[in-house]
Amino acid sequence: MKNTYLCSVCIAVYNSEEFLDEAARSVIAQTIGFEDNLQLIFVNDGSTDGSEEICLSYKNNYPDNVLYLRQDNSGVSSAINRAILSAEGKYFAFLDADDLWNPDYLKNALSFFEDHYDDIDLVSTKIRIFGDRSYDHPMNYKYETTRIIDLNKEPFLIQTTRGNAIFKTQAIKTLRFDENVRIHEDILFNTMFLMKRNKYGVVKDSVYYYRKLNDTSSLSSGLRENTYWYLDIPEKVYMPLIKQSLELYGNVTPYVQEVLLYAVKWRLKVPLPVHILDSDQQKRFIENIRNTVQYIDDDRIMKIKNMPVAIKSHLLGFKYGENAFDAALLGNDGRLTYKDKVIYNFGGLGIAKITGLKEMADNIQISGITSCRVGSTKAEMIVKDNKNKDVSVKLCDDHDNDIVAFNGEKIVSGTRFEIKAPKKRHVQIRLFIKTDRSDKMFAAKFSRAADLVEAETGEGDKLIIENSSKYSAVLQNHTILSLSKAGLF
Repeated sequence: MKNTYLCSVCIAVYNSEEFLDEAARSVIAQTIGFEDNLQLIFVNDGSTDGSEEICLSYKNNYPDNVLYLRQDNSGVSSAINRAILSAEGKYFAFLDADDLWNPDYLKNALSFFEDHYDDIDLVSTKIRIFGDRSYDHPMNYKYETTRIIDLNKEPFLIQTTRGNAIFKTQAIKTLRFDENVRIHEDILFNTMFLMKRNKYGVVKDSVYYYRKLNDTSSLSSGLRENTYWYLDIPEKVYMPLIKQSLELYGNVTPYVQEVLLYAVKWRLKVPLPVHILDSDQQKRFIENIRNTVQYIDDDRIMKIKNMPVAIKSHLLGFKYGENAFDAALLGNDGRLTYKDKVIYNFGGLGIAKITGLKEMADNIQISGITSCRVGSTKAEMIVKDNKNKDVSVKLCDDHDNDIVAFNGEKIVSGTRFEIKAPKKRHVQIRLFIKTDRSDKMFAAKFSRAADLVEAETGEGDKLIIENSSKYSAVLQNHTILSLSKAGLF
């Protein structure tokens, strides 16, 4: 097929009059040369505002380069599919109606694509968020150099967004966006597309500007309050990806596993939404997660980024149908080990976080939170001074600091503590954790809550928590209290 244009650009339009003109102008302004090289395809998905007039103005000004299509409201996937069918360019790019490109966007990206045309079917570019907030997309680190990424070697470098992706047109015409998928349709499409070659290019000097507004009218806003988020997406996105990978390779490839983890982790960070899902829907949601994680390697689960270890450990146990914390082996060093993975450490830093200090008449009161009670394990804190004498400590429930898993199971029982340390010129105290699973006491470490700088004293002075390896309380320039790991003195 002879290409009329170097690149076709799709802008799917739905009530986009506020920003549409700005988006279109960023296409016209491309340094690669709009009239000589580009086809701009507007697909109006049933807009009821002034979007059509804007599209028609560009059609009138550039009749040879602009194609205008209108349809009844059918969703973004339907609009994109119409554009793909109508594309006459060698390459195919997306631009959302409220987003922008830098002027050299296509020049840089297509130059690389031309040089590697036989090696790849997709090129990806940086994303810069702008609007009410401005920052670089978390995945921008993969664009440090312009290169080809081999997903068999670097499966964690996922490409889930369509906006910053440019496709080879003859390749994209063999696949369609699933019009029954209303959200995450790009994750489904991109992953199925990349699964066939497992390679794509990244270009460091092209920037896709993604507009982010504090707007409750967008499709994604409030999504977690919708049953679709919990039920349809796992069934319509995760399961088809698993099925295709099994058909192509006989297993779920590391790359597909990484995509699944990226998508599913947002559903793991919140407790079971009982206010949204009825009892049958809750069971369906939990079963969908279970069916998904069966295909994800243990090591990959434990390496999920930006996820508390407690949640990852719970997910690992959930994969095997048991509570990881209760099934884990407890070592003499206080570490819980499950499936050869350390999932908790009773002797670790952060077991007890100090949130307050106060000088009383006859003692120094230290308050804070502790996470020493995990699973069904019963645990207590034991505090001793530098003469090995017990120091008074009291524990009480603090449900605000509970960690509850996506299936409603409590992982960590939030607990507050209050220690009354003797009021002396200088005293050191040590922390131990004793559980009902062992006769041994585990030497643990205090840590300082990030927001604690100073605390009131009974005399109007200040107790300063120093940021050091041994957290010290200083009163009138004298260290009166040190918190340290057992055995340090």
